[in-house]
Amino acid sequence: MEKIIKILGAQKWIYAKTMPKNPHDYCLRKNFKSDDDFVYAVQFIRDNGIKLSWEGRSYIYLYLNGYRYWTMGCAINKPDGSHYTILINRSKYEINSLYDLIAEKYDDMFSSESFKKEDTLLFDIIRDKCNGKIVLDIGSGTGLFLDNINHNTNDYIGVDPSKNMVDIFKNKHPNYRVINDNIENLYLGQFNFICALYGTASYFNEYAYKRIMRMLSKDGKYFFMKYKNDYTPYTHKAINLDMKTYNLSFGEYFYDFGNYDIMTNFKL
Repeated sequence: MEKIIKILGAQKWIYAKTMPKNPHDYCLRKNFKSDDDFVYAVQFIRDNGIKLSWEGRSYIYLYLNGYRYWTMGCAINKPDGSHYTILINRSKYEINSLYDLIAEKYDDMFSSESFKKEDTLLFDIIRDKCNGKIVLDIGSGTGLFLDNINHNTNDYIGVDPSKNMVDIFKNKHPNYRVINDNIENLYLGQFNFICALYGTASYFNEYAYKRIMRMLSKDGKYFFMKYKNDYTPYTHKAINLDMKTYNLSFGEYFYDFGNYDIMTNFKL
């Protein structure tokens, strides 16, 4: 991932003035430092993106760190070897989350003694496992991890799709980095501890899981939690949220934790 980020980041992006209804930028093949870099970038987008429809046509989009990238879908070169694909497009994307609706009252929803005891049990389990590690906290919400663990500011990044939750996080923990995005859209480097607490892992599809694994270092540990199959999440029930969840199971070790299943690559 570092290579594609470096290649795309080095390009001169030009605003497509002839398409104001579809605001985006493009970069030209002829302006790449080498044609090999252009071919690599196009192939990477097509191999690692997702197929989506726009105005009746299908395109493969690579979402990466605030932008989505795509090409027009024709062959990279013609049969005679001459250039066919001559540019790469990019545009910014918007993030929306139903959790924006409950952000202001989220902490109050989980302020009872029973929830606090559950948090104490959970963070007693993971505190030693993440001590001294570079942590990626997926679904960081309003800052639950940092509410319970005093971690080095330079060794923590939180990610959450809810802008309102992120705003509260920043107010509570202003010295820590948190990103408002979906995890499947990001590549943030290598981490040796990645966590997705409580039901967060229930929102991982296969694409998200693959992107997460790209960010786990060779000796890294992950700690994921998903809702049990017969459990209706408290947040969904409290305000009648209807959010799509997935039932993927991944991990080497599985543990029971109340209404959640824990999935890890290490023994607890």
